[in-house]
Amino acid sequence: MATRPLTAVVLAVAASLSLANCSPAFLGGVSSSNSRDASVASAQASHANLAPATVSPEDSVLLRKQSLIELSGPANNDGTLGSGCDVQEESELPDGVWFSFVQGVDLDAELASIDVACLFGTDSDQWEIYRDGLEPELTPARFVITNDVSLTIDVPIAADMEVFLAAHDWAPVTPAEALADGEVSLERRAAGLWVIIGEGEIVAVVEPQLDGAS
Repeated sequence: MATRPLTAVVLAVAASLSLANCSPAFLGGVSSSNSRDASVASAQASHANLAPATVSPEDSVLLRKQSLIELSGPANNDGTLGSGCDVQEESELPDGVWFSFVQGVDLDAELASIDVACLFGTDSDQWEIYRDGLEPELTPARFVITNDVSLTIDVPIAADMEVFLAAHDWAPVTPAEALADGEVSLERRAAGLWVIIGEGEIVAVVEPQLDGAS
């Protein structure tokens, strides 16, 4: 996958984005109801330190939204964040929290086209390779993105999907409201987002804070 510029990253769930295939690269750099609140409180008490796929995807958004934004969540054994990236060659995505490039969205068809990538934190061999390759005067970012397999997967969008964007101070907005952010460039739309899947549908999207992460 070709190196994508990581200037300011703002979600852009956009109608019909089309991106070129790429080769491997390193890139450094909620609804609130009583029952949902009770569920979240219970999950916080018993699952606070578990991977995002362990609790329900909806509760994962509430429990770990800030850590997804700040890339500060617990790492997997291989150093990846979220649910990892072992599904890069799969044609269907299991429930979980996946770092992905959003390549297109069709709200009429209720489908999003995404390409799952790997986002590694500082506790990974990939990050150390990236850091060691920097010029001494440069400050490394807290993450490394790789995408050795370019495979677009169409995933259904849940009717009540919520989007958490920097442009809206990470308050939940609808996909249609996200699409209304007309100043967002295609490059920023492709920079990478957390896609949360539950029961086979995208239930939420969270924009990570990639710029200035150091």
